[in-house]
Amino acid sequence: MIRIPEKNYDGLEKIHFDNIKDYLEDAINFYINCCNIAQKNIDGSQYLENVKKYKHFNTIKSWVSAVISEKDIKNIEYDNMIPEFKRYSKKVNDILVQMLNKESLIYFANIILSKPPELIDIYNNIINHCTEMESLVNEKGMEDSFLKDIFYKIFNYDRFTTNGFLNSWNAYELCERLDINVCPYCNRIYTFTIRKSRNNIISNTEKDKINIIRPELDHYFPQSKYPMFALSFFNLIPCCKICNSSIKGQKELRIDENLHPYINELHESYEFDYEPLDISAFDGRKENIKIRISKGAKDLKSDNNLKFFHIETIYERHRDVVARLISTRKTYTDSVLEEIKDLLNSHGKVTSTDDLFNDLFNKPKPHEVLNTSLGKLNKDIISKLKKIK
Repeated sequence: MIRIPEKNYDGLEKIHFDNIKDYLEDAINFYINCCNIAQKNIDGSQYLENVKKYKHFNTIKSWVSAVISEKDIKNIEYDNMIPEFKRYSKKVNDILVQMLNKESLIYFANIILSKPPELIDIYNNIINHCTEMESLVNEKGMEDSFLKDIFYKIFNYDRFTTNGFLNSWNAYELCERLDINVCPYCNRIYTFTIRKSRNNIISNTEKDKINIIRPELDHYFPQSKYPMFALSFFNLIPCCKICNSSIKGQKELRIDENLHPYINELHESYEFDYEPLDISAFDGRKENIKIRISKGAKDLKSDNNLKFFHIETIYERHRDVVARLISTRKTYTDSVLEEIKDLLNSHGKVTSTDDLFNDLFNKPKPHEVLNTSLGKLNKDIISKLKKIK
C-alpha cells in the first residue's frame, strides 16, 4: 500500500467540512426536535418552526404511523410514535446534543475531521452512551435500528455521491481535488477523476461540469458498523473498484492491525522481488518467474494488508512486466551502458551511467510511485536489476 502524501490533501479536510457543516448541524437539530416531540417537550407545529431546510420526511413517516403526507407533520403526536423511539428518545437526544457541543469528544466537527485513531475513540464514546439501550447495541456494536438510521441520514453519504451539499460539494469534487490517479491499496488500477465542461463552456461551477468517472470511495471503517463516519474525511479512501467492492466490501480493517493510506504505507524494507524457477527465466520468460515480496524486517501491519488485499497472488498476473525488465537488462548490460554513455558524452550530451540506466528503464522516482500504475513493482525490480553486472 502507498501512502497518500499530505500535499494532496493539506487544507482539503477543512474545505470538505465547511461545505457540509450547515447540513450536518441542521440535520442534527432536526432529530433533536424529533426527540423533543417524543418527550412531549414540543408538538408537531413547533417542530416545523424549529427545523430549517431538511425535514427528512421519509424518516418521520417510518416512525409515526399517522403521517401520510408532509403536511401531516404539524399534527405529529406522541401517541403516534413507535414505542422504541419513545423509549429511548431521551438517550438519543443526549447523544445528539453532545454532537453540537464544541467541548464534547463527539462534536460533529471532530467526527468529520479527526484522524482514524481518534475516530475509534469517538465511536467508543457513542457506544458508551448507548449502554442502556439493549435493543440498539450489543457486544458487536450498533444493531440495525432507528438510531443507526438517524446516523445514516445525518451523515448522508448518498447525498454526497449525488446532489452534494453547499456549493454542490460532492464526491466528484473531493476526488478531483485529491488527484489520486492510482489506487493506493494495490498500486495497480488507475483511479482518474475525469469531468468535462458542458457545451464547451470554461467554468469552475459544478452545474457546468459533466461527471464521467471517479475513484470509488472506500469507507475504511465500514458504514454498516460506523454510519457516523460516512462523511469523515480520513475515512474516505479513493481506490479502485476491485479493492473496494470485490475484495474489501463490508469487511473491516483495524487501525491497530492494518495500514491506512493517510497515515502509513508498506514498510520500507518490503520490496517486490522475483524468483527464477529455471534458467529460462533469465531470458525473460514470464512462465518461469515467480513474483514475491522480500522482507528485510517484520512488520505486522504490512503483512496484514498484503494478505487482506491478496497482493502477491494478484501481482503474479504481472509477471510479463518483470519478464520485460529482465529482457531489457539482458540487452543493456553495464558494458553496453558504458559504451552508450561514452558515445553520448562525445557528442556533448553529458550523462552518467546511473541517469542513463534510469532513463532506459523508466524507473519511477519515489514521489511518482503513488500515481504510477505498478510504480512500486517497477521501482523495486529495476533497483534489483541495476545490481546485476
